[in-house]
Amino acid sequence: MEKDLSAFRPTRIWKRMPSDRRLKAAEFFWTDEQSTDQQVEAVTALAAHMKFRTKSVIALPLERKAKYLAGFPGISDNIAARALVSYHLEFQRAMMAEFLDALGIAHENGLISEETVAKPDLERVRTAAAQLGGLAEALEGSRIGTIQATTAGPDSEEAIAPEIAAALAAGELEIDWPGGESHASLVARVSAAWSDLLVEGRPAVVVTHAGPLLHACALAGGRAPSRDDLVAPATVRRINLPARRRGTTVVGSTA
Repeated sequence: MEKDLSAFRPTRIWKRMPSDRRLKAAEFFWTDEQSTDQQVEAVTALAAHMKFRTKSVIALPLERKAKYLAGFPGISDNIAARALVSYHLEFQRAMMAEFLDALGIAHENGLISEETVAKPDLERVRTAAAQLGGLAEALEGSRIGTIQATTAGPDSEEAIAPEIAAALAAGELEIDWPGGESHASLVARVSAAWSDLLVEGRPAVVVTHAGPLLHACALAGGRAPSRDDLVAPATVRRINLPARRRGTTVVGSTA
């Protein structure tokens, strides 16, 4: 029976990265001259997801493009792999060099210098990983099986990390769910849908979950989101739209 290695797919690794590192990696991805092909793919994917024109995505400031990519739930393995590679080459060379030294593989500042390299034995790989601060143990220890809060329900195989549990307990609202939609992506999606409703200027029935409703209430009030806006399941909430403003920029949405 083959071992399931799906947890090590680039997209899974990307979504497990802390949000600050993922944002940093996304920022560098957009400026990396070696990532041109993946940048084109990312622009196309983001445009389709957000109902933007491709040239509108290209024209976005670097900060916003990085934010959208970091929170993009539909990122492909191809884009994630390139973003991870470029991030490590730019910011984690010392770690890569240390790991290759422990494996006895020749390198130039973290880059393997020989064209053909013999496969290191498993025990040496384990030792090298241990020298990097017990990486494998730290990753395994970061998972908890007693607290599960994914959209798939309590029987889901995905468990949230301890830091997520702590954030929930502290009442934080800006949470990036492991394997799910990030806070930045949710805000962008709700904002786009809100723009659509402002243009229509007529009553609309929206069936959604508590997260989008919370941000819609904040947009209606022109303020930051509050836990007071959270609603119980199967709750009806009426939100009054402000008067339409002239010159409002309208983008399509998938909300």
